[in-house]
Amino acid sequence: MADPAVLRRPVRDLELPTRTLNHLEYQGIKTLRGLVKHSKSDLMAWRGFAESSLRDVQRGLARFGLTLRENRTARKRSASDWSSTLKWTFEPPPQHAQ
Repeated sequence: MADPAVLRRPVRDLELPTRTLNHLEYQGIKTLRGLVKHSKSDLMAWRGFAESSLRDVQRGLARFGLTLRENRTARKRSASDWSSTLKWTFEPPPQHAQ
């Protein structure tokens, strides 16, 4: 478990490049606690967030003994799961008057 004092530190303490820091601030991430709640996939889904920015974030967090959250694993849905959410309807095409 991470030290609560470390988690309260601002993301600026990671000494990230300005572009990466701007991404985090734009997403409303102000503390290390806010950052470690995100996964690699979360960060990479942000428009303009590059692999190099991800590496910078990971290196910065590692200096404090922290990592990003693990990616969520999606549960495979069975056919019965889908049958309740999908409702198929068939309507014949409209008849044109001749």
